[in-house]
Amino acid sequence: TQAHQDLKKQTQNLGIIKKGEYLFQGGWNEKLANPAYAGPPNMFALSRLLQVADLLGQFEIKVREYQVHDQGFRLHLHLHFLQGGVLGFTEERRVGLHRRRSLQIQLTDGNIHWKPSLKKENLFGQDLEFFYKRVKEGGGCYYDEGVMVELLRELERIG
Repeated sequence: TQAHQDLKKQTQNLGIIKKGEYLFQGGWNEKLANPAYAGPPNMFALSRLLQVADLLGQFEIKVREYQVHDQGFRLHLHLHFLQGGVLGFTEERRVGLHRRRSLQIQLTDGNIHWKPSLKKENLFGQDLEFFYKRVKEGGGCYYDEGVMVELLRELERIG
């Protein structure tokens, strides 16, 4: 989204991460609870982890806390960046929990406190356009596929 691109420029202008916290919370329902329909819950974090890698660089997952229960799940990770710095990453879904996302990071040259707007940006349409260009015109991905594969492996080990 444009909001992501703006945030990426802002982070690049403020240097290297020192520390931070990323939080995503949302609701839980029967469809999400059904792995045959939605996949394993720990995989829900993939898009947000790709976002973090795009914003702040490559990282390794050092701490993994993962709980699944009837009312939802909670995944907490400590992401250690290759150039230094640590980010606490939490993805939580629970019955009745309102959707919320925030990123607070301290960088070498400043701080960012980001809460995305609730404005709809037609993400499905944008993804469809990228997919079409990739299939029909040989266009590239808007994320690093190697990073995505490694994150999928990491999330699989957690689950």
